Amino acid sequence: MLRMAEIGRSGERYLLGGTFAELACIIANLAALTDTKPPKRHIPLFAPVALATAVETWSRMTGTTSPMSVEAIRLMNARLSVT
Repeated sequence: MLRMAEIGRSGERYLLGGTFAELACIIANLAALTDTKPPKRHIPLFAPVALATAVETWSRMTGTTSPMSVEAIRLMNARLSVT
């Protein structure tokens, strides 16, 4: 991904590959790179799912587009592999 940031062009699409990385690992790496401390607490999965459910319901009631979805939250938590 760093190479793409160096030579990639705006508006182009790129396929990223590699091994699965948990968000906690990514955050720890970013904290190390930026010389800061990673967060001490984590948000349990039920909290963003409940929030997304409420936001989706509100969006349906008001006829607006939802900025988040339950499906997106669950996908971010899933360990997906394509073979």
